[in-house]
Amino acid sequence: MVFLHGLFGSQQDFLWYKRNLDGASGAFSYDLPNHGNRQGEEPFSVAYLLADLEQQLRTAGIERALFVGHSLGGQLALHYAALHPERVEGVCLLDIFPLWTPELQEFQAELLVLLHSLPVPAPETSVASCWQTDNGRYMQKFLARRSNAFTPTVCESLIRFVNYEMPLLNEPPCYTRPLWLLRGEQSAFTAGLQEDALKRIYPQLRVVPIAGAGHLLHLTHRYAVCPQIQDFIVAGSK
Repeated sequence: MVFLHGLFGSQQDFLWYKRNLDGASGAFSYDLPNHGNRQGEEPFSVAYLLADLEQQLRTAGIERALFVGHSLGGQLALHYAALHPERVEGVCLLDIFPLWTPELQEFQAELLVLLHSLPVPAPETSVASCWQTDNGRYMQKFLARRSNAFTPTVCESLIRFVNYEMPLLNEPPCYTRPLWLLRGEQSAFTAGLQEDALKRIYPQLRVVPIAGAGHLLHLTHRYAVCPQIQDFIVAGSK
């Protein structure tokens, strides 16, 4: 099992699952560049992220695996699977699908506003309205975990990624192996997606709605998400 976190997340997002999923105690997870404990100034591009994933897997001695990825992590898993089909047994997407929808375009625009407005004002001062959104609050938590050490170089790298490379991840790659999508019923990210249309792209797709959940369903609805990932593991292991 390989768990991949999303933008502004960390591998800690999946510690609970590694403890509570049958057979997942030895599952692999890592921090994406410039996330979690990776405090340097690494590049942030689709090519670099995919090459970094390959290096992480090879260093860990992982030759074949099931992948579970939230948001950006799910997109990376799917594109990695297209490049290395011999190494991927199946992919479970957590509230993301590789289509460039109006909802994702809105998210892109909001991210750019947030990134361009850094540094974040101190907690005791008034905070711009853009930081009061769900995305803004989530990003503030990310910055707090890094002690607000968000260098101009890293910020510029992320702005380039969001502006020019995020759309590339939302072009469906060729993929024919098992594919699941766990979608939050209250999530703006996947609200406009129609299952019939998705299955025309990937006929093997299984869609599982998570009642009451938003985009961060793996954090807010663990007890609903966990059994579904467990079923994915069982199905992918057959």
